[in-house]
Amino acid sequence: MSTRPSRLGRLAGLCLLAAWPGLAAAESFTVSLAGDRLGQVSYAREGGGARLVSTFDSTPFGVFDGRFAAQSQAEGGVVAHSAATRSSRKTRDVSMKIDGGRVATVSVQPAEEATALSVAAAVPAGVLDPVTAFGRLVDTRGCPDAIRVFDGRRVAELSLETAERQGERAFCQLRHKVVAGPGYLAPLELKSLSLRLDYAAPEGGVWRLEEISARAGIFTVTLAR
Repeated sequence: MSTRPSRLGRLAGLCLLAAWPGLAAAESFTVSLAGDRLGQVSYAREGGGARLVSTFDSTPFGVFDGRFAAQSQAEGGVVAHSAATRSSRKTRDVSMKIDGGRVATVSVQPAEEATALSVAAAVPAGVLDPVTAFGRLVDTRGCPDAIRVFDGRRVAELSLETAERQGERAFCQLRHKVVAGPGYLAPLELKSLSLRLDYAAPEGGVWRLEEISARAGIFTVTLAR
């Protein structure tokens, strides 16, 4: 039996992860697979919020080429989040408001892109939107842990597995796992990814995220400065 569809599915899951959230104020990272460039991710903080734009224009055969743009804005303890995905494969718009870790409103369009988790009352408490969650990885003084993310369709959790320090570098191994709702890329239902975060980590200072390696199966996608 051929493993090609499964491998393409894993690659797509990694591309989704790379597009998921931004990286450091007004900076860009190159996304690559086995040394080949797939696209670019840029992130900028904007007042009380942040904005992410990722463009994939060099994926194998153009299968996963497209654009993802998301922004989150905090005001009075309420975070308003919106995201738009545009590609040859799909068009999706998500908007939500999160108040104190609880989803107050959520909308996914078109309606066929919604899931059982696309209802505010169905979402577990203690979640962050994807852009805010990734900000927790960027602005840190230690390896992140126990971050729960809601993207409008599913809840995923980032949990720390190992932490290592070598001089002024730090390496954090995390697991990205869907804990409620469907996996990524139906019918493949990808639900688990391995992440390695590489930081410049001066003693007593704010860590600087240098690289993320995301692995699923035989594929490793890298986001690097």
